[in-house]
Amino acid sequence: MLGKGRCLRAIVATLGLIASISAGQLVSPGAAQAHCNGNGAGNTYTRDLIVNGVSYARETPVPGTCNLNNDYRTIIQSFLPGFRASLWFQNDGVWSVHYGPYTTAPVEVTYSDNNSHSLIHLCVNDLSGTWYCGWNGPYTGGAGQVTHNYFGTNTGF
Repeated sequence: MLGKGRCLRAIVATLGLIASISAGQLVSPGAAQAHCNGNGAGNTYTRDLIVNGVSYARETPVPGTCNLNNDYRTIIQSFLPGFRASLWFQNDGVWSVHYGPYTTAPVEVTYSDNNSHSLIHLCVNDLSGTWYCGWNGPYTGGAGQVTHNYFGTNTGF
């Protein structure tokens, strides 16, 4: 049986490890990953907004969208009742957004750009002003506003 001092040190060490992992998720940028593979071959990748290991939203490209026509079609969906998913993309330095409903219903989103290359990320928000934004692991969140800290690169659509 562990003494009180050793037990307390074990608990503190465990909490410290959990805190350091959580802090690392908030400040470490993830690798940018494409949704389309860049050559118009049709390969697509589904990405999630993951918060503390839980998927809050998903973005799933529509089959056939990776065809080099500069139009990207995808489905976004929030998994949190009362939150809406939003897909943010940047083309030529300007961020634009498409919002889903404040439900868990999926919605199709289409966007176009001039060179089939853009930055992309997911957010969810509720009516009280709580936002979570990120890309396939790394995220920012809480009370406040949208951040574009974590994103992927989408090319070849």
